Amino acid sequence: MRRPTLEELVESVKKPALTSWSRPPKLPVHRQEDYLRLLRKNYEDYGVEFDESKFRVDCDPLEIQKFEEPEAMSHPFGQLYLNLTYTKTKVKVKINCALYDIHEKYYAVGKTPPVKALVQALKTVGYSDDFLKKVIKGCDENKRFGKKIWKYLETKLFKEEKKKKAKKPKPKKEPVEDEEDPGDEDDADSVADDDEDPFDMDIDEDDEFVQDEDVVFSDIDED
Repeated sequence: MRRPTLEELVESVKKPALTSWSRPPKLPVHRQEDYLRLLRKNYEDYGVEFDESKFRVDCDPLEIQKFEEPEAMSHPFGQLYLNLTYTKTKVKVKINCALYDIHEKYYAVGKTPPVKALVQALKTVGYSDDFLKKVIKGCDENKRFGKKIWKYLETKLFKEEKKKKAKKPKPKKEPVEDEEDPGDEDDADSVADDDEDPFDMDIDEDDEFVQDEDVVFSDIDED
């Protein structure tokens, strides 16, 4: 990159390049109507013409999301309920004991009611179909979870040790005595004889030992 000369620097100061300014987008102001009213008053106080279109930002108000509370258990178990129906001439009163029966027959004794009986009892007191579907779904999930827990308990806690099969003692075979072969005794005697030293000449005391007298020979003949 070449260094600018002194003349070029002076020229750039005298005639600078145009600056490209960026305009930020208009954003809505909190309580826009109050803001424009106060801004108009300030302009009029200083004798400046006020153009509202430069400051107003058209924006749609945020849609407020409606929160619907989920349907809850409004009818507790174990109680009786009255169903009233009336016409122009008469009023009918009916006692609904479906939830009371479910409580006394199942929950009071620590049992889980069947899904079909539970759904029918809840339907009689006016629960919606969506709520009943959630109840059925929850019961199915509880069953699957219970099976997993029971399977875990069986494999980890209630695991039965495998009993070792008792081995039956094998019958001992009695040794069979072989009949002695007379030829074996002869062989044993022959082996014993072979083991004796051939140069071992023991003399029995009973045997008489005769020693020959020494004979002396002389070269001189006797007369």
